Amino acid sequence: YTDRARLDCSYDRFSETDLADLAVSLNELVDAELGVRHETMARDRAETELDTDRTRIDLLPDSISELRIVEIGDPQDPFDRTACAGTHVRDTGEIGEVSVTGRTTQGSNTERVTLELAAP
Repeated sequence: YTDRARLDCSYDRFSETDLADLAVSLNELVDAELGVRHETMARDRAETELDTDRTRIDLLPDSISELRIVEIGDPQDPFDRTACAGTHVRDTGEIGEVSVTGRTTQGSNTERVTLELAAP
C-alpha cells in the first residue's frame, strides 16, 4: 500500500504519549531523507550478519536461499538493515507525513501500530 503501513512491535502497551512520540520520530526520519538501498544476500550470510531478533530468518522456508536486504541511512552506520520483501522508496523523504491512526494488541507483548502516509 502507498497510503498506509503497520508496525508490529514487541512492547507491553503503547500509551497515547508513546504513539505521539512515535509519530514525531517517524516524521523526523522522513524529513531526514535517508537513502534506502537493497541487495541480495545468501541466507547463510544473512543468518550471521543480521540481527536475529529483527530478522526472523528461522521462520522462512528452508527453500529460500537468498534474501533481499534493505538498508536505510548511512552505509557505514545504517539506521536499519533487515530482510524485507516489501516495496521500498529511494529515500525516506518520498514517504510524506506519517500519522499514527491506532494500535491493537496482537498477543502477549506484541502491539500493532497502524499508520497513515500522506503524499509528499
